[in-house]
Amino acid sequence: MSCINMKLLFVASLVLMFSSCKSNEKLRVSHRSQQEDSSKWDQLRLTIITLAKEQVGKKYQRSSKGPNSYDCSGLVHYVYNRMEMPVGASASDQCQQGKKIELDNAKKGDLIFFGGKDHITHVGIITENSKNRLMMVHSSSSRGVIEENVLNSDYWVRRIRHITSLTSYKKEKDISMKNR
Repeated sequence: MSCINMKLLFVASLVLMFSSCKSNEKLRVSHRSQQEDSSKWDQLRLTIITLAKEQVGKKYQRSSKGPNSYDCSGLVHYVYNRMEMPVGASASDQCQQGKKIELDNAKKGDLIFFGGKDHITHVGIITENSKNRLMMVHSSSSRGVIEENVLNSDYWVRRIRHITSLTSYKKEKDISMKNR
């Protein structure tokens, strides 16, 4: 092999080595950014369910948006707006705003919607989704704001219509614990 060919091979090796290092650096930065985004969403989810659970025990009142009493959509409206994530006034409006996801993908802070074949009548905030538990905080017309396992109630299970992801609701600005 000639000296020129050896030099070309050496230069090509260096170019490949540096270009692969550069792309790996981009991957590392991208992965770090995804972890930071995930961490922010995890923190937001925790804050949302904490705030929702703080409302447990408050009275039900039709068309009320809190902070002393709520109807179902009013509870969601209150909690999400405290996190500077504006949502519609009715359960139907809130459902239309969000991106629908499968039950298996539901996480804390996501919204669960109930209703008949063609309409949404109720909404709750998911606080846990595991094998035998689908917990939500919601405002029940008969019991006020409660947390309950949807899977223990044939009434609720038969009426599940949609679940929407927390991440599909627009934030007005960066969210932190200071907003609570």
